[in-house]
Amino acid sequence: MKALTGMRLADPLLPMEEAFARYLQERDIRLTRGQFALSMNAMYPVDAYVRDYFRKAAGDALLSAGLPVTVMGEGWQKYHFPDERLLRRERGCSFALSFERIAREEILLNVSPIFSHGMHDRIPAGMANGTVVLTDENPYLARRFADGETIAFYSLKDIDTLAGLFGRVMGEIMAVREDEWAES
Repeated sequence: MKALTGMRLADPLLPMEEAFARYLQERDIRLTRGQFALSMNAMYPVDAYVRDYFRKAAGDALLSAGLPVTVMGEGWQKYHFPDERLLRRERGCSFALSFERIAREEILLNVSPIFSHGMHDRIPAGMANGTVVLTDENPYLARRFADGETIAFYSLKDIDTLAGLFGRVMGEIMAVREDEWAES
């Protein structure tokens, strides 16, 4: 599993199935389709580690840049950041209430390396509620959405650019608010 984890961290867009197939091929291991499918069920720890690695990296990038971050949901309590003064942890909520919670936010950060050729449901939920979605780019999303409209892409390979993107989006939101206040 360590080799698979390394492959996925080096190339976050590499789907688990392709990584595992490549791993088997490099070692000249042959599995039936059934064995392959069954073995894939044991790969969840790799996906979880990759997700956790990039979640932590995103939090580090934002907090070290002095940007306020609110995290919500499963697993965030296990991460520890060097400077947590601008970090707010909130308990998760039910799926039904998550859309209401998303609608109250200006920006939603999505870190989903497991969905390397698809999207998590929080992306359209954010977009439908007028929340700007910052998400790791993948081929599926790039084909379907224009970067910079209701969605903004960052690269998991270049996570250090996330803070700049976040700051720019926050500035744009504040400028729109100021215009609205000036008009009222």
